[in-house]
Amino acid sequence: MPQKSVLPTVLTSPPWLRTQSQKVSRPRAEPVEVAMELLFEDEQREKWINAIRGGGHAGATPAKSEDGQRASVGSSREANDEALLGRLLDAASSGRPFRPADIARLSDESLLEWFAVCPPAKVTTLAMRHVVGRLGEAAFDRAVEDVDALLPNTSLLEPITPYVSPKVAVLIAKGFAGTAALPLKLEALREKPFAPSPIELWLERHARVATLGLIPVALGDNVQAARAAQLCLMYLAARGRGAELADAAASFGSGVLAALELGPYESLAPLALAGHGLDWIPELLLHEHLDSIVALLTDVDAQEAVPFVATLLDGKKEHQTFAGHWMVDHEGTVRQALDRIPLSLSSRVLRIIDGVETAADQDRLQDFPSMIPAAPEFWTPASWPAILLADGSPLPPPAVENLGQMLRFSPFSRPYIGISHVRASCDAVSLDKFMTRLLDAWSESGESEAHAWVLSAAAWLGSDDCAFQIARRVKSWAHAARGRDLDSAGQVAKRKVSLGLDALSLMPVAAAIEHLHHFAEESPQHYVRKEAEEHLDKIPVERKLVRHRLSTGKTPDVGLDARGHLELDFGPRKFSVELDANLSPAIFELGAERKQLSSFPRPRKDDDPERVANAKARYQRLKAELTSVVAPQISRLEKAMCAKTAWDPDEIRAFLSEPLTGLIARRVLWCVAGERPNGYFRVDERGQLVDLDEELITPTGEIMIPHPVEMGDETVEAWRQNFTKYEIIQPFEQLARRTFAAGPSEKKLDQLPGARGEVPAGRFFELGRRGWVPTMDHGVMTKYTAWLADGNSAELTLSPGISPEHPVEPNMQNIEEVKVSVALGKLSPIAYSELARDLAYLSGPSEP
Repeated sequence: MPQKSVLPTVLTSPPWLRTQSQKVSRPRAEPVEVAMELLFEDEQREKWINAIRGGGHAGATPAKSEDGQRASVGSSREANDEALLGRLLDAASSGRPFRPADIARLSDESLLEWFAVCPPAKVTTLAMRHVVGRLGEAAFDRAVEDVDALLPNTSLLEPITPYVSPKVAVLIAKGFAGTAALPLKLEALREKPFAPSPIELWLERHARVATLGLIPVALGDNVQAARAAQLCLMYLAARGRGAELADAAASFGSGVLAALELGPYESLAPLALAGHGLDWIPELLLHEHLDSIVALLTDVDAQEAVPFVATLLDGKKEHQTFAGHWMVDHEGTVRQALDRIPLSLSSRVLRIIDGVETAADQDRLQDFPSMIPAAPEFWTPASWPAILLADGSPLPPPAVENLGQMLRFSPFSRPYIGISHVRASCDAVSLDKFMTRLLDAWSESGESEAHAWVLSAAAWLGSDDCAFQIARRVKSWAHAARGRDLDSAGQVAKRKVSLGLDALSLMPVAAAIEHLHHFAEESPQHYVRKEAEEHLDKIPVERKLVRHRLSTGKTPDVGLDARGHLELDFGPRKFSVELDANLSPAIFELGAERKQLSSFPRPRKDDDPERVANAKARYQRLKAELTSVVAPQISRLEKAMCAKTAWDPDEIRAFLSEPLTGLIARRVLWCVAGERPNGYFRVDERGQLVDLDEELITPTGEIMIPHPVEMGDETVEAWRQNFTKYEIIQPFEQLARRTFAAGPSEKKLDQLPGARGEVPAGRFFELGRRGWVPTMDHGVMTKYTAWLADGNSAELTLSPGISPEHPVEPNMQNIEEVKVSVALGKLSPIAYSELARDLAYLSGPSEP
C-alpha cells in the first residue's frame, strides 16, 4: 500500500497567515502640495512638436513672451481653424480615429479645446508629446487625467515626463502596479547596473518630488499601488538617491520612513533616523565582489554598519555567508545595535549570533510581503483540474487557496521558497494541467497586466504544455504589436511579450528553452529575437541546448498518434484526421469505403452527442495548435539550410521518430556533409533514408539540408523530378527556390545596382520575417538592415519612409540603395543568392 503523501507545511500553516495578528498599524501620510514645474531636455520640446508632419499652422511653435518664455496658449487661429476643430471634435465624440497631422494644424487654443474632450484611448504617444510640447502647463491637468484613465497601460507616461510633480510619481507607481518591469529590474540591480528607461530616469532626476508623491501611496490602503510605490522607493534607494528619499520622508514625520517596507533597503530607515549618511549603502548593494564590500566596511563604524550587513542576509549566497561570519565576529556590537536592525531580520540575526542558525541556513519562508494581493475574479480553482499529491490524493481547497496567495505575492524572477516545496510534493502532470487552466482563465478575463503573476506561476509549476501555451500567447501578442509602436494597445502587447519570454526563461523544462530558441531565430520582430537571445545568454550552461537542434525530448504532437493520425469517435461512426501533402488536416470517414470529407462531419441523430462534442473540440484544438507547432519547425529547417547547419545522425533519427516532425522530414532533401555530390538523400514513407536510385543509405557523418545554389542545376533537376514522381510537396522552397549569382561586373561593387525603384509599402513588413530589422528616424522607418548567412550585413534605404501608425501611407516607397558591408564578390554564394531573392520579392509581382 503506497504511503500517504504529507501536505507541505507552507500550505497547511502559511507563515504569512501566522504573523498577521502580530502586525502593527502603520502611520498615514497625507499628500503634500508641490508646485508643478515644466522641464524639457535640450531640443526635446521642438522635436516633440515637429515629430508630427504636416505643419504650416499658427500653433506649430509656442509663442514667446517678452522674457523669452514660451506662452502656453493664445496663438491666433487660422482661417480654417474652426472648421478643422469641428471635424476633430466630431471624431472625438464618435470615437473615430484622427490623423496626427490634423491636430498639428490647429492653433494652440483649438488644440487645448480638442485635447480636453478627446477620449484618452484615442490619444497616441506621438499626439501626447505634441500636445505637451505645444501647450506645456496648460495641458498638465488633462494629461494627468488621461494617463490615469489608461492605467495600467503606461504608454502615455513617457510623454508627461517634462512635468515635475508628485502627481506624476503617483501615476508611475500605479503604472508599475500592473507590470513586472520594475520588480524585475530591481532584482537585477544587485548583479549589474543598467540603463534606466525615461520613466525610471524621471524618478532618479526628481527623487525628492517623486518621494513626496510616492510615500502617501506606499502607506495607503490600495495593496497593489502601495507595493508599486514601495518598489519605486526601493529603486530610488538602489540608484543612490537615499539622501533625497530620507529628506523628503522627513516632511511626513519621523515614523514614516521606518514604516516603509523597502525590503533589502530597510536599513535606510534606522540610518536616516539616526542622522547617518546614506550614499555608500546603494553602492554596496550593487557590488558583486566581497572584496569591495569588505574594503568599504573598514571605513565605517561597526555599529553603523550593522543594519546594512543584516540586509546582506537577503543577498547572494556568498553575501549571506559573509554577513553571518561578520556578525559572529562583531557579536557585542550587533547585540547593541539590534534595535536598529529591520524587524523582518532581527530574529534571524539573533539566531545567527546565538549559534542556532548559520547565515547559509536562513529561514527564507519568512521572506514575504506584509500585504497579500486579493484573488482576482477569474481565480475559481474549484472548477479546474485538481492538483494531486504524489500519492494521487487531491490538494484540499484551503491548501489551493494558500497556494494562490503564494503565487500572487511571489516576485517574478525569484520565487518564494514555498513554491519549490509545492513542486516537490505534487504530481507534475496535475500541476501542468492546473496551470494551463489558470492561463486560460486569465486569457478569458482579458489578460490584465495587473495579474501577470499568472505567467510566472505557470513558469514555476508548469511543464511542457504550459511552455507551449505561453509560447503561443507570446506569438499572438507579438503579432498584435506589429506596426503599433506608438499605439497604446501595441505597447501593452509588447510588454506582455517581454513577460512571456521572461516566464519561458524561468521554466525548468527543455521545451521552454526550445521555444526561446525558436523566438531567437525565427521571430519576424527584431525586439522579440533580441530579448529571446538575451534570455538564452543568461541561462545556465547545464540547461542550454545546442543552437539549431532539431529536437530536444518530445516535440508537441498536437494530439496525433505514432502514425500521425487523430481518431475521432462519434459512437456508431469513426473518422481519422491525417495531415495532407500541405501538412493541413484532412478528415477521412472510416468504414467499408474509406472516403475523404471536405469539412468536419455533420452529426446525425444516431451519433453520440457527447462524443461528437468531444471530437469537435479535439479537432479544433488540432487546427489551432498545428500552426504554432509546425510553422516554427519548418521555419527552423529553412533557416538551417541557409546557415549550413549540420546535425549528427542521432538527432536526425530522433527527429524522424516523432509523428509530426517525421512528416516534415519526408518532404525535405538532405545530404551528408562532405560527401556531395553523391551524399543526397530523402526519407521515404517507411522512415528509411534513400538516395536518388532508391538505395538505402546509412550516413556516418554530419547531416545538412542542402541549398540549391550549391547543388548544381543537374542535381537540383534530378531531385525535383524525384519529388514530383512521389508527389512530395515541400514545406518550404528548396528545390524550387530561385537562386542568384553575382555577375562579373558586380563582384567589385558594394551595392546592388538593380535594387532601386518603387515598391508597395506593405511588402516591407514581410522583410521582418526574412530577418531584416527596421531603423526608426523620428518615428518613421527609413532603413532596413539584415545580417546575411555568412556574417556580413546589408542595409536598404527607402523614402519617404513608413510610419507605424499609417503603414500604407504613402502606398508606394522608393528604394534609394542597397549597400553591403563588403564587395559582392566576397559574399558566400548562399548569402548573395538570399539577398538577391529578398530584393526580387520586393520588386517582383509575386513571391519568388
